[in-house]
Amino acid sequence: MTKKIISMVLVLVAALGIFTIAPDAAIQVKFTRNEINLYVLQTYKPSMQGNTEVVTYDSTNGDVAIVDENGEIMAISPGRSQIIASINGKAQSKCTVNVLEGMAPESISVSDQSLTLVKGSNYKLRAEVKAPEGTDDSAYFYSSDEKIATVDSNGNIKAIKEGSTVITAETSSSAVSVKCVLKVVADGMTSANINISGILYSIAGEKKKSMVVELKNGETSVKATTDDEGRFFFDGIESKSYSLNVYKDEEAVKPMCSAEFAVSPYDMNISCIINGKELVVLYQDKNTNTADIKDITLQKSTLMMEVGEFYDMTYTVRPSNLGTPALRCTSSDNNVASVDADGRITAIKQGNATINFSTLDGRITKSCDVTVTSVNSNENSWLIIAIEAVILIVVFLIFFIAYRRFVHKKEKAELSEEDTKL
Repeated sequence: MTKKIISMVLVLVAALGIFTIAPDAAIQVKFTRNEINLYVLQTYKPSMQGNTEVVTYDSTNGDVAIVDENGEIMAISPGRSQIIASINGKAQSKCTVNVLEGMAPESISVSDQSLTLVKGSNYKLRAEVKAPEGTDDSAYFYSSDEKIATVDSNGNIKAIKEGSTVITAETSSSAVSVKCVLKVVADGMTSANINISGILYSIAGEKKKSMVVELKNGETSVKATTDDEGRFFFDGIESKSYSLNVYKDEEAVKPMCSAEFAVSPYDMNISCIINGKELVVLYQDKNTNTADIKDITLQKSTLMMEVGEFYDMTYTVRPSNLGTPALRCTSSDNNVASVDADGRITAIKQGNATINFSTLDGRITKSCDVTVTSVNSNENSWLIIAIEAVILIVVFLIFFIAYRRFVHKKEKAELSEEDTKL
């Protein structure tokens, strides 16, 4: 009798363990970089691959660098430490943090924030570092996909094969960097008479009408005014680098914002996002990425976040040979959760919002439903767990009592049967 009860309890415990432990065991995460450099009091959040919602972070040397529950690192004093990302206490990935002596560089800029190169060609990307006197003003370069293009320590780019990659220029501090979007195209493309269509909107997704967009290279300047849908058009543009400026109206002398922009050898669709005084330029070739995308797959279609959290959404497109083209990212409610041009979602306040990821021509849209909870929502979670545990115990007691009654009746019936025989 006792052995049967013990066996039943063990079965229930094992079943509960399967449902609560097994899913987490399959989750994997990884830092996208193995090493970063910071100066004292700088903060930096390394990007990760995988489900970071279940990850805990720890520093091997808290005197050098500390890390919070969201994975954001703060440099404390010169030295070296490792940041460890773990799941259920098991280390998954490590990132080395070097905290340097001295003062951090202030900013870095590059000669081109977007480039189109012909396969097999070379190009030198120039970087300028603004740093306090006596501080390291060196720039370092790396490519997000060296199968598409490589870059050496001096910014010399080699276009390897068709596709898209991102060239990052970084100072001696990993927290101070700038990116250049690079597209490698096939050989034999013409370099004149390029037609450009685009759309101008705010980071909140508001279409900006009656504004002036200018392409300027030296003394050459062409302007277009956005229509009621925020659209603008340029015809017969030569393929070269331009300064892209946005003015409030035709009478404005000083641009609201500017960005460096390289015109592709293809006819192009470009998307301009105003973020404060910053202009983010995303672009796709009309006859390649935008038209050829068949489907978008988001890493997550639903997301639970706490107020103040960030989440970097990753996605893939079909066919896969298109790489990772830029998408238009918008939120249904920026007061609850916002999203930037790189797909970083920020939880603002409690509520629900839908984050949309669309091709620049609007043909395909995939969404992620975001639920934002308060920071102390974990207390409610533990309450729910406690209630579930009580329910499980009650169910077990009911089962146990029913089983005891069944055994009692069976024993009574057996005794009556023996008395009858006697």
